[in-house]
Amino acid sequence: MMARTHPLVSVVMPTRDRPMLLVEAVGSVLRQTYRHFELLVVNDGGTSVAHRLHRPGAPIHLIELPRPVGPAAARHLALTHAHGSLVAYLDDDDLFHEDHLRCLVEALTGPDACSLVYTGADLVQLERRGDAWQVARQAMPIPPFDRRRLLVANYIPLICVGHSLADYHEAGGFDRTLPCLEDWDLLLRLTRERGARHLPWVTAAYRQFQGITRVNALTRQGLEVLQRIYARHPVDPALQRSRQEHLVQRARDLRLVNRLRAGVQQGLSHAADALGQGNATRAARILAEIRARVPDDGEILVALAGARQVLGHHQAALELLAEARRRDPFLAGRGSRSRHRDDDPRHLAGDPA
Repeated sequence: MMARTHPLVSVVMPTRDRPMLLVEAVGSVLRQTYRHFELLVVNDGGTSVAHRLHRPGAPIHLIELPRPVGPAAARHLALTHAHGSLVAYLDDDDLFHEDHLRCLVEALTGPDACSLVYTGADLVQLERRGDAWQVARQAMPIPPFDRRRLLVANYIPLICVGHSLADYHEAGGFDRTLPCLEDWDLLLRLTRERGARHLPWVTAAYRQFQGITRVNALTRQGLEVLQRIYARHPVDPALQRSRQEHLVQRARDLRLVNRLRAGVQQGLSHAADALGQGNATRAARILAEIRARVPDDGEILVALAGARQVLGHHQAALELLAEARRRDPFLAGRGSRSRHRDDDPRHLAGDPA
């Protein structure tokens, strides 16, 4: 049953240079069966998206920042402009199902209202097959709320969460000093006293695209942030043991990813040496070996395109760029600041034009 009141929900969406994904995400918000919402889009220093969000009559409010500030600061800025009493979140590469906001509002305002609720989500893993993205696997069981489990690692996607704007401010909001895991830190503070309720409905799609470069927080900085969050949320010795095991696993994952990245960088260095010695054939062979080893990583394909451009293989460079954009939708906005330079591999690879 719908709650008697119809509160305004402020949906927060940060974005940066992912225009096609942004349009999909915005469309999923505009199709909500619950209509009392505003959509706050924060363009975090990327190419302007005003023309893509021009929907006459739609409750979309766009904030465009001149330089990137990061997801924590972008979301916090949006919430300083929020008019709603309730808050929901959506990343620009994910989607709401049509009843998402309705389910959140009913749980947050009904007779058994809870201060923070979260729904289930589909984990949609997409891989490239020919010219289309195909769903490789789709399942994401999200368990009932367990504070002790949350103190070890985050298992609640922010896109599933709803809470009041007043509680957000009372908890201190997003920590703008955190470069990652800021959503987990906020959830730990929001649920410290009153917990949360898991709603048994799947109302969102959390999408992952094939490739290694989008592994969340798998950096040395990510491990440091993880330890910072652990330090600010103390636990008993039994849970401390679980935290240590989690840290060890994350460090092991990071080493695996870094070995692959290091191998690619070493290969590019060897190709540059070969080129410097006038051995363009050997340089091209090394690049082909790298290409065969990591065929699905968009950013590495962009780097290879830059190297091919240096070799004078202009057509091969353009083909690599096209493949990178098909493989990795996160690269769709790269180079879009200058229309005349979009197809210049040196520009997209970060080399001087």
